[in-house]
Amino acid sequence: MNRAAISGRIALPAYFLLLGLLFLWVVAFQPPLHWPRPILLLTLVLPLALPVRGVLHDRPRAWFTAVFLSLIYALHGAAEIYVAPLASALPYAELGLALLLFFSAVLHLCWSSQAETPAP
Repeated sequence: MNRAAISGRIALPAYFLLLGLLFLWVVAFQPPLHWPRPILLLTLVLPLALPVRGVLHDRPRAWFTAVFLSLIYALHGAAEIYVAPLASALPYAELGLALLLFFSAVLHLCWSSQAETPAP
């Protein structure tokens, strides 16, 4: 198994774990106090859910979208940690999964593009 496949096998579960964590965060773990749940689901979960089909088919454009979105979720997790550092473990999990997704997806894109280009 080559490096691109290994990093892809790390990035795919990180993607779906982050997606599931955000969904459960809004629906079950911490119910929102001031915002309706559908609005939070649309703003938190929908952007990450849009490139699912492309990620499953291993399309580079979908991985690029997931990489850029993971940075936004990493910022969200860091902001939640800054606001209430000991409130819960959910922001730490979000930050960790977003960074894992970012680095593994970037390596997957880099190594898969190197494998496709022939050496001179």
